[in-house]
Amino acid sequence: MRTERPYWVHSQAAIPADEGQRPCARGEWCASAVITTLEDGTSRRDPAPGYQAFCPRDREHIARCLDELPGLWVRLHTELGRKRAGGDEHVSGSRQAPIPLRADVDALLRLITETLCSWEERVRVVARLTVMDTALSRHRRDGFATTQAVTLLGAHLDALLALPPEPMARTRPAGLVLEDLDGAAAGLEVLHLHYRCRSVLGETRAAPQELLGVPCRVCDMLALRRAEPPAHPDDPSWWSECAGCGDRMREDTYHDWVRLCAAYARQQRIPATLENLPGVA
Repeated sequence: MRTERPYWVHSQAAIPADEGQRPCARGEWCASAVITTLEDGTSRRDPAPGYQAFCPRDREHIARCLDELPGLWVRLHTELGRKRAGGDEHVSGSRQAPIPLRADVDALLRLITETLCSWEERVRVVARLTVMDTALSRHRRDGFATTQAVTLLGAHLDALLALPPEPMARTRPAGLVLEDLDGAAAGLEVLHLHYRCRSVLGETRAAPQELLGVPCRVCDMLALRRAEPPAHPDDPSWWSECAGCGDRMREDTYHDWVRLCAAYARQQRIPATLENLPGVA
């Protein structure tokens, strides 16, 4: 195994912050990001600075996603015996156990359990809890192990998100590697697992609905689309989002903006009269 920087870690734009603060680890996807208009008319989303790895809103979002993982795990498990749409049923002529019809679901279930249990082991150390025997913990039933890990991580979420970097084994496309992962990586992995579960279950939007003909109020690009519904009822509900600069509007603001654009377009159309027809003196 080799030590690498996680392949999903991207550089974040530096933003002014007080000493000791750092940008929210979600980067431009930060729920408290501030949209800044630059001199050239374009915009950027600056993650909110703070003393923790995530802003308070994203911290609560991680807590909700973590709490939902056991239920998602059970729902995914029921998909194991169902044939994938458009796929062929596996027929085994050997005496070995057949491969599950949904091998992708089986792999995701194992990934959820392994990932959460690895973070559970680290939190047990820093929280001075009884450290589970690694060999015995691996023999727990996956569903039970996942629920146990979520219960412990949820009760010590701040300790999880404050973990310092430490080498941890992860399976990547290149094989098994050691990566220096900290609390920010833990939060991002929880969000990633939650999204993958919902994606496999068909609960994510396939493609955004384009709002054709309406320019963005910030960058003027014709790139408005319907915003994704909030993941939780307490999250703000947005109606539109610009694919160019990220500016978002609520439904009433969007309709007011459309009426303003329509009024401006009508003013630009000058009716033909005898005075402005060509050749009329």
